[in-house]
Amino acid sequence: MLQLNKSHGINHDVTLDSKDQILKGNRWFQSVIDHGRSGVLYGWTAGHQRRLQQLRANQKFYAHQDPSLLTTFAKFFGMWIYINYLCFLGLFNRSKIRKFSIWDADFEKHLNLNEVQEFFKSSAIFSDSQETSIFAKGQFIQNLDKKHYFFDRPLIEAIRHLPLNLFDIIQINVRILENFYSFTVLFNQYSEFLFGWKDFVTEALFHFYKEKGLQSIYRSNSDFNSQEFWMDDSHLNTVWYSINSINFQYLNVNEPILDHPMYYFMQTGTNWTWNNLHANWLRTILGAKRVHVIGPLMFYQASAHVYEPLQPKRLIIFDVTPFKEEIIRSRVFRESYNYYELANCSKFISDVVSVFSSLGYSIFLKPKRPFIEDHATEYRNLVQDYVNRGLLAVLPAESNMFDEIMQSDLVVTIPLSSPYHVAKFLNKEAVYYDPTANIDYVKMGYGPSDFLNSPSQLKARFGQSS
Repeated sequence: MLQLNKSHGINHDVTLDSKDQILKGNRWFQSVIDHGRSGVLYGWTAGHQRRLQQLRANQKFYAHQDPSLLTTFAKFFGMWIYINYLCFLGLFNRSKIRKFSIWDADFEKHLNLNEVQEFFKSSAIFSDSQETSIFAKGQFIQNLDKKHYFFDRPLIEAIRHLPLNLFDIIQINVRILENFYSFTVLFNQYSEFLFGWKDFVTEALFHFYKEKGLQSIYRSNSDFNSQEFWMDDSHLNTVWYSINSINFQYLNVNEPILDHPMYYFMQTGTNWTWNNLHANWLRTILGAKRVHVIGPLMFYQASAHVYEPLQPKRLIIFDVTPFKEEIIRSRVFRESYNYYELANCSKFISDVVSVFSSLGYSIFLKPKRPFIEDHATEYRNLVQDYVNRGLLAVLPAESNMFDEIMQSDLVVTIPLSSPYHVAKFLNKEAVYYDPTANIDYVKMGYGPSDFLNSPSQLKARFGQSS
């Protein structure tokens, strides 16, 4: 048995079955242990073992996702050929890039190129890297100022914009082949590594990038759980553009339920977040040492005009759209209680619409994202019924959150949605509404003015001004 552990001030000892002599001689596996990533390795393999079981148990929905060894090897070699193609292009590149960072995080699809460029120029995240080129993830054309470059997979495609020579290409290929050997050895131990073939390709590129001037890799909290094993905190930085990653504390359970168990094991160097409450959570759960609090982290700015209320008593609701039950069951870490289940989300919207329509408010719902097929049909029908009855108007998902909040009198959000903190930042009245009355907001650092949990409390607080 190989004993592995990783701790950020929290004791987490994990054990994996293994053949010691094989794994001790495996350079890639040993580097994982040396970097203290064994907790991720354990969580990843255990989680994906459940994922494999779920895929095979739900063949009606997910059989096409069940990987085979042949398919995985084909993808591996296909990526290897593609990287050599990019390296070939790099041989003819006369780029002067000497310092660069990689933004490996998705932007919202409705954002345009100008909004993304403005984010890179104005955000405090990049205040000390003005001389650094940025290879970013996005569907945009290359920027004409030769500073921002956009690719589907910047961690891989950045190589085409770096000056290369023949020795560089040989070095990259040797490392990829070494990693292919690691992949083959580890697959004999853990079949779950079928999901991790990209790790062994990007690890080779990462070491090459460091030699060529890589400053930082930026990821968002949406991509945090999918970080590669080889990433270490000397280069990996995290932008927490939403703060609902905080684990909920409940009144009817003794221990907090962590929706994302692998947070305990993730690496992160420098972090940017909204407020001190979330910063303290990062320090506790992740052991994060470098945390910058810079206010709401949005990928777009407020519109440049004077705000006036569109109409008196304007309420804007920020919800979370629940997924269908079979979609929830298919996800790896959903054995624990899911606060955003259909019953809770339906009660949230029903209570808020019922109370505030009786108080004479004009009610608007701002979805985080457009409705999709995976969302619960019952919830979509409930919202549509309120729209048909004239009780609710649904704003486009791509609406500017700053603008909508500034033009409203009141913001009600489901816990722990980030618009609550945007509203506070803009000095607008806001409240979390918890229809379950089960969240222990005191343990989470909030006060009684932040949370309400019944229709009577909503009426008592906001009926006075009606």
